[in-house]
Order: sequence, then structure tokens, then C-alpha cells
Amino acid sequence: MRFTLTMTAAVVAAAMAAPAWGQNVDRAEVALHAAMKKESVDGDLKGAIEQYKKLAQGANKPVAARALVRLGECYEKQGNADARKTYEQVLSRFGDQKEAVEQARARLAALGRGSEAPASRRLYVRTNQFWQQGAPSSDGRYHARDDDKTGDLVLQDLTTGEQRRLTSFSQQEPNPLYGGIVTAIFSRDNQWIAYTLMPPNGAYEMRLINVDGTGDRLVYKTSLKSEAAWLHPVSFTPDGSRILVTFNRRPNLRLYHVGMVDVKDGAFRTIREMAFGDVDTRASLSPDGRYVAFDYVSKEGTRERDIAVIDLQTNQETKVVEHAAHDANPLWTPDGKALVFESDRNGSRSLWIAAIANGKPASDPVLLKTEIPDANIIGFDRKGTLYYLSSFGTYETSYVPFDSMTGRFTGNPQRLKTAYENITSPAVSPDGSTLAYLARTGANERKGESPMLVLEPLNGGEPMRISLPLVGAYNAVWLPDGRELAVFGPKDRDRKNLGFVVVRVASGETRWIPTLKTLNERTFSSSSTCSPAEGKLYYSAYGSTAGGDANIYWVDPRTGDTTSVYSGSMGIQNVCPSPDGKWVAFSSWKGGDRDHIYVLLSSGGEPKLVRESMRSKEGHIAIGGWSADSQSIYYYSNRKNKPGIYRLALNGGEPEHTQPAVDKTTPVRVTAGRWVTLSKQLSSSSELWAMENLLPRR
Repeated sequence: MRFTLTMTAAVVAAAMAAPAWGQNVDRAEVALHAAMKKESVDGDLKGAIEQYKKLAQGANKPVAARALVRLGECYEKQGNADARKTYEQVLSRFGDQKEAVEQARARLAALGRGSEAPASRRLYVRTNQFWQQGAPSSDGRYHARDDDKTGDLVLQDLTTGEQRRLTSFSQQEPNPLYGGIVTAIFSRDNQWIAYTLMPPNGAYEMRLINVDGTGDRLVYKTSLKSEAAWLHPVSFTPDGSRILVTFNRRPNLRLYHVGMVDVKDGAFRTIREMAFGDVDTRASLSPDGRYVAFDYVSKEGTRERDIAVIDLQTNQETKVVEHAAHDANPLWTPDGKALVFESDRNGSRSLWIAAIANGKPASDPVLLKTEIPDANIIGFDRKGTLYYLSSFGTYETSYVPFDSMTGRFTGNPQRLKTAYENITSPAVSPDGSTLAYLARTGANERKGESPMLVLEPLNGGEPMRISLPLVGAYNAVWLPDGRELAVFGPKDRDRKNLGFVVVRVASGETRWIPTLKTLNERTFSSSSTCSPAEGKLYYSAYGSTAGGDANIYWVDPRTGDTTSVYSGSMGIQNVCPSPDGKWVAFSSWKGGDRDHIYVLLSSGGEPKLVRESMRSKEGHIAIGGWSADSQSIYYYSNRKNKPGIYRLALNGGEPEHTQPAVDKTTPVRVTAGRWVTLSKQLSSSSELWAMENLLPRR
């Protein structure tokens, strides 16, 4: 393709016109236009190239980006192969300069990258949300997943839409599919499928089955006491003899492992262990089976992740992507010459590509596609088509009066009418006049924007919408007097500044209450609440600066002082202080089939176990509140035969089923001992998508 550029002398002269005295002269802009004149009017390409090179190294980013584009155009006129590298520099160095990036991408397309822009097409929709991360077969024909109704492993034909069941676990007694099929992947020759499931005892199993449904057998099983938690097969080696896996290992769940499992005897070999970050570590095996790429936490206490490659022959590890950003989920391209990864380095979730040679970086990363969907990127087929999974759900929120002494509803649920697609953390005010909730629209969700706080009058009237100065909001709670709410969340993407935004209901004014001053926590739970008696703001966190794995704190909203209530090794969910302020209840899941409810004094001390239940028999449990006299804890269970609200005495014993579930709703929380908010899932779906024309033509 012949490259042409026209610029009249008059245009350049106008651009070069000297500014009037008193104006702020941008020397970089003036120098850029001088270089443009030298290129287009004087015809001095060599001189212009030298000027563009100097401007490209300057501090003025918009000018530097434009200078690089012009430099690339000069190289094209000369027939210089450096034109492509120059445009790729624009993408890698100036991802936030949209106009320059668009121009560079257009020129790369014209130079043989492919004239078509990346395009996505939906392959199929299912009625349940995906758990698994496995990519389709390398020929793009099949996808292995769990069946919507039975949970068995099925083979989905992506061409005809037909399904074929491969397992019959659902017909066994007891059903070993309690935890579901987690991940399923294909061997390189597409003849075998490795998949993981979590039986009722919580010990993960990785199994192997032929695509025709024969030969199903156990390959590897975790020991619940020493291992567990999200075992994922990643890739078969080219000869099919081993499987790359990732999982976190007990007793220290803060360590994440990348390793190999021998298909023949199930022997496991650790390749790399690393600190567990805010998301699971993702790994990828090169097409020749020699290199493993993985992401890891590069700076403790932040979301920053980098990417490294390990040579399996020499055990040498090389950092291939280093940047003060969230760089994650590396995937080898089908030819094994580059890694595609997700990054927010240009301000939005985007896809980048970095050339790799002999396990080492061969070029700076180049931007492939900006603002990619909020989805789970799962892999390429051999043609270079990228596959990803998207999940959606719609919910209905309602509220109902509640007697905390009897544990019964005292009226009929009232449905909340709202235009928002995604509502979380609904709570009725102490006086029963207002329902507060966090809300996002579909567009907000896709852009990753923080939800807003909505105050909905229950007696009619216009709702108040309050934009929150947070990048994420986990929970909203009322303070005892009903005049203020507190919303728990981080102020920045790195979650270095985590705390409560306290909102004055009458005016919408906000104030910031930070939590811990120095945060080494790897992640924070969504559990936060307020003590009805004292107004203390409670929250839980994982990874204490004091060395524990799980923690409970409270913050005084008047002074901002933070106090530790508990630090230990158990997982913490649903922190809930009693109305008299004396006790704190929380639920805990340590893996496997058992849930636990503990109470401890708000002044500290050792937690006391008051309830242990089996998920396979009693379902999942979630604490919602206390009785008014602080003598009983209310929790919700989705128990198959008796879903609803249960009352548990402070000193333990058998729980009492006080309120059956109504119209398939799930109780969320008890507010002021007088209201229960309910949530009902109206729809749930997941979609498999294919993105084509993403990779550069080589």
C-alpha cells in the first residue's frame, strides 16, 4: 500500500504563526510544528526525523506521541522497516493519548497487521453462571462445561449447538458434584479432557476423561488438611503426559502454587509458589511446553501484578512484564512468540501483547485493544481466536417488617421499584422511612465505575442519588440515629486507602474515615456493619499486619480510631455485632463441607464455636442479625427442604427454623431488629464469546 501525506505550505505557515505577546508559549508545540514544516514544506525528511526523535523523548506527552506518529510516517516514506516499531512505541508508551494511538493503529493495520479491527461474536448462552476457566478445544469446535440442570460434564458443539453428556455423577448417591465442576480443559490433540470437581468432603479431584465419555479416572486428589481451594488445570503438555495446574495450598492460604501433575501416577511437582494476591494467579504453558508464564503480586498491599516466565528445562525465571499497573492473565499466542495479557496501565482494562524470545522479553508491550469487556479471558485456539466468558444476573429487592423476638415476618414483602440493574447491600433505615442501597447500571458495570448510594423513600417521593468518592463500594450500613450512613470501600485501585465514606442523609455531604494507616492486607472481605448500641463501624480483613490471616476491626466514626477485635487463621464472613454491643458474631468457612458460626466478646478474646453445619445437608449459611435482647443470632440457610431464617441461641444448641423462605427470596440482613431486606434472583446467564482479528499478522 502506497503511503501519501499532503500538507500545504499555507497550513504549516498558519500553524507556525507566532503567538501574541503575553500568551503562554508551549515550546514543544512550536518545535513540533517546525519539524512538520521541515518534513512537508522543505522536504527534508532526514532533518525532520532527527527533530521528531528529540521531541519523542520530551516531557510533553501529547507532543511526544504525535512526534512518534510523524516519525513513523517519515520512515514509511523512506521504506524503512523501523516504521512498524515506531508505531508500536506509540501504543506501548502513550496508551492514554487516544488520537495518537488511533493513528498508530491505523498505520499498523495498513502495514499488514490486518485491515479488520478486532470483532467479537457470541457463541452460546447458558442459564447458569460459569465457574470454570477452561478454553475451548484448539480447533475451536468444542467447549467442555457443566450441565445447567444436572451439573454433569457435557461437551458443547460450538458449530451445531448440540450437547453430549460425558459423566453421570448426578445419578450417583451420594452425589459427588456438591461443589460442582470447576474447570475443564482439552489436551493438545483434543482427545482428552481434564476437569476438576469438589465433592462434599471439600477435597478437590482432578479427573481425566476421553471426549467420547470413556476412560473416566482420577488423576489427582487434594488432601483437605494440607491442600485445597480452587484447583485449576491450565494446560496439557504437548505429549499429554503432564498437566499444568494452579491452586493455593493449606495451611497457609496466602501461598499460591503453580505446578505440574503427572497424568500417569498423579505425582505433583511445584514450579513456583507465590503470595496470594487480590485475584487468583493465572498461568499459561507455551505451545512447545518449555515455558510457563504467570502473573504475581509485585508490590505487597497493592493490586500491582507483573508477569514472569520460567524455563522448565533450566528453572530460570525471567521477568517479562514490569510496570506500576495491574498486568495479569498472560496467554501465549498460538505461535509461542508472544504473550497477550490484561493491563490497566492506560487507565482502562485493555489487552496488550509482548514479544518473547527464548523465555525473555523481545520488545516493549504493545496495545492490542482498549476497554475490553468485563469478562474472564480464557485462551486462544490455534487460529488465534481469543475466547472469553461473560456472566450476568438480575435481582429483585424487597423489604418486610420483622419481629426479632419471634423470628417471624409481621407483614408482606414490598418490592422495590427501581431502574437499576444491579443492587447490592440494601438496608432499611432505623425508623423504617428509607431504603438505602448501592446501585450500578449496566453501563456503569461495564466501565468498572463505582456504584452510587441511593436513598429511596419508602412512602413515595424522589430518591436521592449520591456519587461516592470511591473506586469500589463493598457495603452500606446505617448509623444508629439514622441520620448518617457509612459505605465501606477503597479510594484508589491499589486499595492503599481503604475506609468508610460517611454520608449525611439530609444534605448528601460526605466525610472520609480511613481504617488502618499501613495496609499489608492482601484483600478485604465485603463484610462491614455498625454496632446498634455504640455506632462502631466493624469490618473484616484478610492478611493482618500483625501476622494473622484473618481479622476483625472496629472504627470509631467520631475520632477515626481503629481497634483490633480479633486476629487469627480462620476465614471470616458476615461480621455482626449484637444490639447491646457486647458480642460479635461471624461465620467462617475453612474449606470442605462445613460452615461455622462463632461469637466473641467485642472487647476481644477467643471466639466460641456455637454452630457447625454441613453444607451438603443444611446448605450455605449467612448471618443476618440478632434478636433485640442480644440472646439469639439469626442466620439464613438455603437448605434444600427448609430454606429460610433460623434462630440460634447465644450459647449454641439446635437452631430453630422460625421463618420459611418466601417466594424464593433470600434474606440479606436485619436492620434495627425490625426490618429484613430480601433479594430474589430473576435471571442468571453466561455467554461464551470469540474475538477475532486481534493478533498482528506476522
